[in-house]
Amino acid sequence: MKEKGIWLLDASIVGLYRSGIKNYKKIVKRIIEICWKNHLLDIVNEQQPKHIIVIGKEVENILGSELRKTRIPFTTVPQPQARGNSQEQLERYKKYQRICARYAQ
Repeated sequence: MKEKGIWLLDASIVGLYRSGIKNYKKIVKRIIEICWKNHLLDIVNEQQPKHIIVIGKEVENILGSELRKTRIPFTTVPQPQARGNSQEQLERYKKYQRICARYAQ
């Protein structure tokens, strides 16, 4: 997929798992903001992707304004393990496929 210009780039350079941590959402927000500023933004600016798929509404809530500043179109889709029946999960998968097919080099 990388040869076709399709990459997977995580919003955080570290795994973020909730296990009774106080202020978890604030911590996650701060980590993702730091990763964007110090790592991801450079990659996005260098590679100039044609489109970005944001996986997870929470990631969009955190990075949406920064993504808009890049002027690169993006689509937000729920996380793969998000609630939903098998039909909803299939529709998400089809959405990924349509976007990748449209923008693949």
